[in-house]
Amino acid sequence: LILPFFLLSALAPASKASQLPNSGVISWKNQDSLLNRILPFRHLAANNETTNSTTDCPGAPFLWIISEADSGHDVGFAVGTAHLPPDIIMTDAAWVSIHNALDDSCAVYGELNMLDPETLEKLAACHAEDDESDSIVVADVPDAELRNGITATINDIAVAQFPDSSEQASSFAAILQDLPLYDLVQFIQFFNTPEYRDVFFTSLLAGDNPPVMDIEILEEGRPAGALEDVQTQCDLLDLYSPTKNEFLENFSDVYGPQLREELSFSLSRLIAEYRCGDLDDVTKVVLDSDTTSDDVNKALLNDRNVQMAAKITEILQSSVQRPLFAVGLAHWMIGNKSLAILLEEEGYLLER
Repeated sequence: LILPFFLLSALAPASKASQLPNSGVISWKNQDSLLNRILPFRHLAANNETTNSTTDCPGAPFLWIISEADSGHDVGFAVGTAHLPPDIIMTDAAWVSIHNALDDSCAVYGELNMLDPETLEKLAACHAEDDESDSIVVADVPDAELRNGITATINDIAVAQFPDSSEQASSFAAILQDLPLYDLVQFIQFFNTPEYRDVFFTSLLAGDNPPVMDIEILEEGRPAGALEDVQTQCDLLDLYSPTKNEFLENFSDVYGPQLREELSFSLSRLIAEYRCGDLDDVTKVVLDSDTTSDDVNKALLNDRNVQMAAKITEILQSSVQRPLFAVGLAHWMIGNKSLAILLEEEGYLLER
């Protein structure tokens, strides 16, 4: 649920909004008046309520200095990102701290270099391939009650966006109905998140992708490259896109219960805890929300961390000035093969 927002650039919201086609009836760029009519979504799950008040949140960024264990010399910076807009996910002071690190860095590396046109083309191609190969849509959900509930939710969203035009609402609902199911689920989760809903729709109606922290760090720093290749992340999309046969055969035990939980899920708790800046609280949010299997987590986290740690070590050993590495927060701190642990084995320490 939450884990992709700390792990996988290819699943970030920026790569989702552009998947909604122009229906021929809805003119996205001419619907500015809709921004004033976005209604609160009705189905917020109780367990997504935020837990920290503004009075006990330090609001510190997930920013570390990387130093050599032997010499104590500072050799780089590490930023634990969330793949959401920085003005939503961070305080102003935290964003200033990251800017200071960017100003003091000779180069910025992300999971992927999302400013590289070739990278974006490859990412778009693997999304398209994933969507065309045995995609699951709402009509494939075998449980009639759940299927009808999803359809009702889609209609609620469409009417909320187009209260004055049943034709436009119907066209919008049809677009959502035909989206790959797990893209639709994420779309609904954005509706479930008041903090993000307006930003998402502002970008969507303008024909743009929503802003994402990782991309803005690359844009405002000195982008130098990626810590992994596009194919690595493309291969991982399969983990979030079971085949239709897998979905149907395991629906009762696995995908049905998972789907019910995900449809009521909101990003509000993630946003509040990340913005607060308490690492223990964010770790708890991630672990509480993780419904993926050990095999999936190994591919998403451990295997990729080993590869990225090797790349980071190579860059640190060859850099004269300090680079900055901005990757999903879970990579740095979660598990027994976190980047912090793997880099310590190579002689580097992280100090927040």
